[in-house]
Parts: sequence; structure tokens; C-alpha cells
Amino acid sequence: EYAPDGEVVAGGEVWTSRYLERMPGKEWPNYWYADCPRCGNHVTRLDVRDGSTKAICSVCDREVECKQSFVVPEFGFLVDPGQPATAGGQRPQRTHSTRVFFSGIEDDDAGGDHGFEFANGAVIVSTSKRGRLTVINDARGAKFRVCQSCGYACIADHKDPPKSHKNAYGKECSGKFSTRVALGYEFLGDIARIRFEPCSRSDWGFWYSLLYAMIEGACEALDIDRMEIDGCVQWGDSAGQPAYLVLFDSVSGGVGHVQRLGHEEALRDTLASAYAKMASCTCGDDEGNGSCYSCLRNYTNQFCHDSLNRGLVIRFLRELGLEG
Repeated sequence: EYAPDGEVVAGGEVWTSRYLERMPGKEWPNYWYADCPRCGNHVTRLDVRDGSTKAICSVCDREVECKQSFVVPEFGFLVDPGQPATAGGQRPQRTHSTRVFFSGIEDDDAGGDHGFEFANGAVIVSTSKRGRLTVINDARGAKFRVCQSCGYACIADHKDPPKSHKNAYGKECSGKFSTRVALGYEFLGDIARIRFEPCSRSDWGFWYSLLYAMIEGACEALDIDRMEIDGCVQWGDSAGQPAYLVLFDSVSGGVGHVQRLGHEEALRDTLASAYAKMASCTCGDDEGNGSCYSCLRNYTNQFCHDSLNRGLVIRFLRELGLEG
């Protein structure tokens, strides 16, 4: 929400975030990243200035060429020094488009697989307290340009960087702008990695619909605040490896919410609640082919709103054996 070009309300006034704060003698950490073409795992590599952007996937050990980069604004942000606007009745403009990606398990700290049988399939859950997750804001694909001298930053929705700009103190700056970069950071937290068998589907809409249905089901069944849990999809490869759902605690350090999914009663209650919520909604046609803010949609998953479909979830869980 503090990303450059976004608006922040403070003291009854609307300020525009503009600069990545700098610290004397220190640089922002820079990472290269990519999705592994073999297993779909999100791969990151800290830029150590050796000229290489290659990294080893922590899931399948493939060498991956990381062609995109993000910087970590670890010193914070500064607002535009211009006059702020008076806060009104409208919501502040948001320019961020944040996504979370699963990047592997630190130190092989996996809790083992827990398999749960259903009438027509099985659900395999593995949990860990040291799942590595990467948060990336790429400004809806446009990314940012950042002055390497004063930290002035703007969305890179134009080909060339600004011809002139001022630093946070209102003085002209002649610093050079970076290439287009995203903003991001990594953290360790509680995760539950979930696989459905048999299921070889690869369509985007199905997996994201099932992901957010499970999150809603977990919140209701396990009495979890929606802001304290989230998830992402780890994609399988073209050779038939299935996709995984990765649920994680949004609270820093984790509080053990998703760890509970490794227990049979909690998992079954979560899936039953997910099925009931999807089946009770009235959006879409007679087959439930649609989504709304009462079933699958929320502010954090706007990137896939057009693909979410509660009908896909209803039919899949019914086939698994959840009906009734």
C-alpha cells in the first residue's frame, strides 16, 4: 500500500508515496526471480554482483535462468514533498498489485506427508514451519523505475524514465534510473502444501477457484480471521506432475493456523465448509459458473477474478465425495 504512486491517508490528508528511502553506505537488496519451467516452483536468487542470474530450483534441482528482478525497500518509503490533498470520501488510489509465491522449504523442514482418503480420491497434506514465501509487487506488470541516487520511484508505464526529477528535499537530482524492477521481500512462515489425487488438471481457473474455496472453508471451519491466512498455487509441469495448493499464515512468523490442516478432522471440516459455502451462493448460472464477494472474490485476489468459478469447485468436491 506504500508503493510509489500510491496514495496514503495520514492526519486527514492524502499523500502520494514517491521515494524508496536510502541509508548512507547501504544498498537495497536485489533479487532475481523466475518460475521453474519443469516443476513450476518460484525460484529466487540474491544478486551477489557476480554477473550470473542462474539459480537452482529447490524442488527439482533444475538450473533456472532468472530474468526478472525485484528490490527490497527495507528502509521504508518517503512521500512526495508537494502539497497533500484533503482526504475526502473516496478510497485512496492503490497502484500495488501484490502476489505471494511459494519458493520452497528452508532446511528441509518438512513435517511429512499426511494422506486422507475420500470416497473417490485422496488429499495429501505436508506441513512446515519454515516455508519460504516471496511477496512481489510488479505494479500490475508495469513494474517501477527507481533513481539509484535519491530513491525517486514511479510506475514504469512509459518506455523512458522521467527526463527530470527532484529528490525528497525538493532539489534537482541527476541520478540514473534503474531498469524496470518490481518491489518485494521474502519471509519464512507456516505452510500447508496440499495435493489432490487423482487430479491432473492444469487450468488456471480451476486451481485458483479451489485455492480460495479452501481458504474460505478453513476460515469458517477453524475460526480463522481471513486476514491471517492466504495461499498460492505451485504449478506442476507439462509431464503430468500435479499442481499443489499452498496455504500459509499471513501473520509474521506464523501462528500455526495452516499447520492444523495436517490433522484429518480439520482438513475434512475445511473441505466440507468450502463445499457448503460454494453450494449456498447464488451467483452465476444454474450450474454456479461464476463468482462474487460472497464466495470466492476478495480484494487480494483481483488478479484472477475473471477466472474464479464456484461451479468448478462444487463439481470437483462432489466427485471427491464431499456432497452431504
